[in-house]
Amino acid sequence: MLKATKIEENEQYVSFRVEGIINNSSSGCIEDIWNEYINNKRKKVFLDFSGVSFISDNFLNTINKINKEKLVITNCSPFIRELLEIKSNQDFLK
Repeated sequence: MLKATKIEENEQYVSFRVEGIINNSSSGCIEDIWNEYINNKRKKVFLDFSGVSFISDNFLNTINKINKEKLVITNCSPFIRELLEIKSNQDFLK
């Protein structure tokens, strides 16, 4: 189960707290956020991953298609941070 809660939004960016497991069946929730805010509204998206305990390879492949200038991932656990650093071809981490 994955939960994404909007924390803040203004004209330039939107931020979400993400909690749960990001796998093949739940990654659509994150993709919906990208589609709405990055593709349609042209906003920068901040994702707080402090509540994320697992991410799938499918999600890692998908994340590489996102412009790193438009996506920032914060507050990852050491495990999630390592997966993102190893598997992603862009630096989304702050």
